Amino acid sequence: TGASESKFVEAVLELGRNWAVAVAIAAFGAASYHGEAVTGLWQYKSVMLYATMSFSLLWIAVAVHRFLDVVQVPVGGARQTIKIMAVLALLLVTALGLVLQAASYLQ
Repeated sequence: TGASESKFVEAVLELGRNWAVAVAIAAFGAASYHGEAVTGLWQYKSVMLYATMSFSLLWIAVAVHRFLDVVQVPVGGARQTIKIMAVLALLLVTALGLVLQAASYLQ
């Protein structure tokens, strides 16, 4: 059980690092939208904000997929599948909230 616990801890740490990267990307997009990092037409600022938020959400989806792949949760029936889907939904909703909070923080 020591190896499986270590693998789970490493997967959680990797998930946390990936979420931190996604939040940093979203915060950069918000900072560039509200600051002078992107010059030119106002449409470019909106494109930058939406591009960074989209990339952050994609990054999080890949990170959650990687987490579930590393943990390799065995599916053992309908109850286990429902539990996995509930954990997956909780992870994605939490991550979405983090990204949206980071993107709206500078407004």
